[in-house]
Amino acid sequence: MEINGRCYLSHALATRCGVNYPLLIWQEHARRQRVSASSNGWRGTWLHLHADLLYTAVQERGPDWNWQKFLRSYTGSWIDAVWSAADPVPFLAQWSGTFKKAAQGVRSGREMEEVRQRIQPMPAPIPTPFGRDMP
Repeated sequence: MEINGRCYLSHALATRCGVNYPLLIWQEHARRQRVSASSNGWRGTWLHLHADLLYTAVQERGPDWNWQKFLRSYTGSWIDAVWSAADPVPFLAQWSGTFKKAAQGVRSGREMEEVRQRIQPMPAPIPTPFGRDMP
């Protein structure tokens, strides 16, 4: 049996905000302690940089869109869904898999339009981090 102690994507946000679910569960069930949690007031943004960059790269954008405005939207406090300095392997594996698939697509002669067709368009515009609208 394999035991994976890494939590799913959104757990890092709760932990960063002061609510450490894995620790609370451990204390409650393994140690039989009473637990409680309260927010620490962190007001950053959770994001999945891998997905953000991939969708941004393949979706059509308006004529006034540019990378500088896009990157500026990431200047505040944020936490990534996968990246962890303590355990960077999942992040690196995710990007490695993406680069391998992209290289295979280029080698097989697929065009960008075919790649766009395979990715389902988002039903609504993707909100930018921190609620900043990009003109």
